[in-house]
Amino acid sequence: MKIESLDKITSGHVWSRVQAAADEMEATLRRQAFSSALAKEGDCAAVVFGANGTAWTQGSRSNPFQAALLSVWTRAWRGWEQTAEEGTLWVSNDPYEGGSSLSDIRMCAPIFFEGEQVGLLGCSGHLSDIGGRTAGGVSPGATDVQQEGIRICPTVVARKWTPVDDVFRLLVDNSRFPDEMRGDLIAFVDGLKAGAERMSHLFERYGQTVVTTVEEDVRTHAENTTAVALGEIQNGVYTCKDRLDGDGLVDEPLHLFSRIDCSSDGLKFDFQGTSGSATGPMNVPADAVEAACLVAFRHVFPELPMHGAVSECLKVNHVSGSLLDARFPMSVGGSSAEVVPRIVTLCVEGLSQGVHGRAMGGGGGVTRVIIQGHSGYGPYRMCLALGSGGGASGKGDGLCNGDGSTRFTCFQDLEALETQFPIRILSYGLRPGSGGAGRYLGGCGCNLVFELLEGPGWLTLFGDRFTRGPGGTHRGTRGRTAEVRIWRNGHWQGLPHRTKVEGLLLQAGDRVRVATAGGGGYGHPFERAIRLVSKDVKFGHLSLREAALRHGVLFTCDQATDFDSAQTFKLRSYRLTAADVEGILDDIECLDDHTV
Repeated sequence: MKIESLDKITSGHVWSRVQAAADEMEATLRRQAFSSALAKEGDCAAVVFGANGTAWTQGSRSNPFQAALLSVWTRAWRGWEQTAEEGTLWVSNDPYEGGSSLSDIRMCAPIFFEGEQVGLLGCSGHLSDIGGRTAGGVSPGATDVQQEGIRICPTVVARKWTPVDDVFRLLVDNSRFPDEMRGDLIAFVDGLKAGAERMSHLFERYGQTVVTTVEEDVRTHAENTTAVALGEIQNGVYTCKDRLDGDGLVDEPLHLFSRIDCSSDGLKFDFQGTSGSATGPMNVPADAVEAACLVAFRHVFPELPMHGAVSECLKVNHVSGSLLDARFPMSVGGSSAEVVPRIVTLCVEGLSQGVHGRAMGGGGGVTRVIIQGHSGYGPYRMCLALGSGGGASGKGDGLCNGDGSTRFTCFQDLEALETQFPIRILSYGLRPGSGGAGRYLGGCGCNLVFELLEGPGWLTLFGDRFTRGPGGTHRGTRGRTAEVRIWRNGHWQGLPHRTKVEGLLLQAGDRVRVATAGGGGYGHPFERAIRLVSKDVKFGHLSLREAALRHGVLFTCDQATDFDSAQTFKLRSYRLTAADVEGILDDIECLDDHTV
């Protein structure tokens, strides 16, 4: 029996309790997890699904890409429908079936009421180590998935909320840090159990009919909101391109190309023209590409609800044999770490062409710095996901030292790092002037310098934007490129490879300096208000020379409180800027790519 309508108070109570179940799952997982990626950085997600497997809502602080990928997984793999016993949990990290990389693990548990399956709960998160060549699952030298860790196809990991010992032992014993792995897995189980208890109380209080009616009302609201968002996009076909520095083994650029066909019926994403599959770990499974497109759509329209109905308007054309169609046994360790955020940025830039005032420049991505070795307390692994400059938008400057487009995480405390690992943080701060110029500036990246106190240690570096900075939009300029230097033998020196390094030997006293990329600017740099340029100079983001060259403002004093109006007018009369030069170079590069 279906209820035709519910009063707003009852509907609001039901909806708030569903959201509370998602938040309870996420909070329990983060509170009980052992690894810093889950407990401190919050690289995890929790989602409540309806009876048909459609996402209903997600945790308030959930990682947006992890949540989107959970929705794709439950749609691609329907084995959870065969579960007939409450408290049965499935686990998987299979990248080729609703996944991305091996370190991103997913668990789900069906919800039962009066013996009938009425919904599904899901949690996902980034584990600190799943085996493989290097700790943390990021191996720039991996050529197949077996080198990156243990692959888990959908497997029952718990029954009646009790872990299955054989499965737990298999996963724990394949990790370099077994205690941490066991603690994280138990945190997943307890998180799902907490969410199940919340949902059980909800069904007991209101009954299945009322809850189902509220779910249908939420779906209707999501469909209507999505239709309004599609109506804001001017119908047309929008293209955008970008490139990666390399695949970890070959320092040749990998090209990304997107073509978005926008209409009132939906969005069609086509990545024809993207480079072929990579030798190294930069391949992306098709399901992860689909999740990235959903994240991009929500970045442009943050008012969209978290319901799965939003994704039904998106169609993705998977280009066989390309970088974005990983098949077994291709290595995929860099997919969620670097390529997926670039896909999101690429699609956001494409969609921005058809939406007034919602455009956003490219972000600097995330640079992962991993040090592993042995100290007086035993083996250790330190993994830092360093933020960079965010792209500026039509609403203001980009975030400084922000996170990637697929993450909402937190940087670890410096004091905690020095306590847990044999390092000393020498400096950590913003990288002034690294953001691209424009009416609104791209955000600044960060500078981090640390020293290894006990050797030997092995450095693994995984990042991008080392050869080309993030692009601007609407004539905004690119942000500065990232840079890494090593202090040894009395001087600073570059890396053996330009972009990615695996297992570089460090000795006690060696230092590592990481400067992350700045974000792309928005709008013509000469349109930036002079008072804002003055403030940029005072805060140290620009020098007087850069203010003149980048923004056409000639200040007459070091404090940037007064400027030469005649010379400033003359400078700003010439509209050609670095962004225009970059556009010309892009066109030349495009011609070179198509030269026979």
